[in-house]
Amino acid sequence: MLLQHRDSVLRPYNELINVGTRCKAKRNSGICKRGEIGVCYEVYTRSNTDPYDLGFSFIFYNGGYDGWSTTDIDAGLLIIPGIVPSLADYNFANVSQLRIDFQRGVFSDAWEQ
Repeated sequence: MLLQHRDSVLRPYNELINVGTRCKAKRNSGICKRGEIGVCYEVYTRSNTDPYDLGFSFIFYNGGYDGWSTTDIDAGLLIIPGIVPSLADYNFANVSQLRIDFQRGVFSDAWEQ
């Protein structure tokens, strides 16, 4: 499912991950602990020349957040199929607003499923 080569015809992550897609951390990192649930709040293009070079931003139950490449996702996250309906239309503006939204409980539906 991972686009490992730019010429590959394999299904890219953009068909698997959208805003509102949940994940579970496979290992501890600086932003999450193993087994911690996260939710995608942004999908973005990492390259101006390769539209398949996507990045995915996740926020986790403890409030940690970061962008993940497809390689990072393979190594560190288990993608949980489906979308949290209340987050499908989340519009990421900036990290200050992300922190405010987290504190207001905007992402709480992701933790309750």
